[in-house]
Amino acid sequence: MMRRLAVLLAAAVLLAGCGAEAAPPTGPSPAQSAAAGAPSAADTAAAVLDGFVCYGADTAGCSLKSAQAAAVLVEYLSRADISAETVTDWQGGLDAQQQELLALNWDGILYNARQICEDPADGSGLLEAAGVTTDFGTIDLSAVPQRLDALDEVLRPSA
Repeated sequence: MMRRLAVLLAAAVLLAGCGAEAAPPTGPSPAQSAAAGAPSAADTAAAVLDGFVCYGADTAGCSLKSAQAAAVLVEYLSRADISAETVTDWQGGLDAQQQELLALNWDGILYNARQICEDPADGSGLLEAAGVTTDFGTIDLSAVPQRLDALDEVLRPSA
């Protein structure tokens, strides 16, 4: 499953036009990971978040890229939470253009992520067209809606 997440994450990043490279940690101890330079949980979460700002809404293929970003996010959130601190740190590092892309893209990503959670067995349509091969029907998504709500609270600009 972790390998599938890594492949999905890499595909989403490549298809979105970002050059970021990240994979979830595989098995070494935290000490071994630190020594080997493996990505931390925050780095892996940041790589998931980077998929939110690699395309612009209303551009060619944006619905497919939104579906890919949502699929990567849902699969990640099915295994781990993204802390508000990690999101805030990531968001603080975005330039003005990336902030604008986040504002444009987040609603579509959130919508697609919620759709995945509502009907995880539905692998047809947009997800299939986007190249998502994850069988969400086999993944425990029970914690994902709450994690999406928490993420939405952090990402949505204050009114």
